[in-house]
Amino acid sequence: MPTIAPQAGAKRTATLLGARRHRIGQIAVYRGDPSWVFMNIEGSTYEGKAVCRIQADNGATVASGAFEVDNGSGQFARAFRVDIKTLRSAEIITPLGTVVATALFS
Repeated sequence: MPTIAPQAGAKRTATLLGARRHRIGQIAVYRGDPSWVFMNIEGSTYEGKAVCRIQADNGATVASGAFEVDNGSGQFARAFRVDIKTLRSAEIITPLGTVVATALFS
């Protein structure tokens, strides 16, 4: 089955803020069937494996996945089947559960 590119007008974005509340990345979710999340980090002080978790208004994790942060940079993309209007936040965490960055969808 071919992958359909997300529609540019049907998206939500949020800024990823590091522990010191400085911008270290961006996250964008696109409505579709399926919906997609794209995340990038640049300038992080964390190095190694990380997990991106997307949470809905009710607190449930609706999408997650692992990626690597190398030289302060990393990217994550994943398809998921949730109405993007219900999304509340995203967080990047280490395998031990330490929060690297957070983002709130407006």
